[in-house]
Amino acid sequence: MKTKRRSLTLQEIADVIGADQAQHLISQIGGITHYFPDNCQQGRHVALDQIVWEAMCKHFAGWVYIPKGHANRLDARNAEIRKKRAAGAGIVDLAIEYSLSDRQIRTICGGDFASKMPTVELGRMP
Repeated sequence: MKTKRRSLTLQEIADVIGADQAQHLISQIGGITHYFPDNCQQGRHVALDQIVWEAMCKHFAGWVYIPKGHANRLDARNAEIRKKRAAGAGIVDLAIEYSLSDRQIRTICGGDFASKMPTVELGRMP
């Protein structure tokens, strides 16, 4: 018999154990497939407290992929960048603050590259 595996979203996990506990869970075991037994008394992952362990076993028994939450962090970071840019922060300042290129900042902010890029006129050689 083939074992069924399930991928969870961060929202599904948060709906069961709460947003703070979900963030803690993905920081501890995010990015791996983990087994939650039907009988939560069969042991528990050392990084999880008993209440979280029991809730995960009850709602998601079996092999479950726990997401890393990377996309959620990127969405939050990008929203923060757009907010700071709208408030007047400079592209280069944001690029340095977030360790990104100025092109990435422009793309995140909806990048109208032509109007925001400085132009340089090259002189002709004699």
